[in-house]
Amino acid sequence: MILTVVRVRRIIPIIVHPKPDDELDRFCRSLQIVTRRDIGGTVTTVIRTMLVEFPREYVGSTELAQKANLNRVTILHHLKRLHDAGIVQKDERRYRLSPCGFGEVVRRMREETEQMFEQAQDLAQRIDTHYQIEQSQSQTNQKRMLSKLPKDD
Repeated sequence: MILTVVRVRRIIPIIVHPKPDDELDRFCRSLQIVTRRDIGGTVTTVIRTMLVEFPREYVGSTELAQKANLNRVTILHHLKRLHDAGIVQKDERRYRLSPCGFGEVVRRMREETEQMFEQAQDLAQRIDTHYQIEQSQSQTNQKRMLSKLPKDD
């Protein structure tokens, strides 16, 4: 939501922090883009400002900071994290929302995550084989089972 504050000879838009049940806020939290340090929901404010003020165009951090009414350092911190997540594209020193949309961003994240887990599974199996962990575990389990059997007198 955007409120407009009118001052003498100057109109200043103010971006209001989202409500906890806001869809954009929930989206950011579900992807863990909002961290515990982000008490005021500033990352959501950055995305919302880009959606409202610069939906398809590149914007510099200074201009974005002015529009969002946030510190430029805070903006740069969030833009880096959003860029790393694939939500924002960077062209030298300017940023824009990914033109493919949030749905496509999530699909790509899921695909990359699945590839990472496949690679981790392959590495885990190699480590197990190399250190004979599976064999050791099954031998340990067999010894435990044998120790629980009644002893013959």
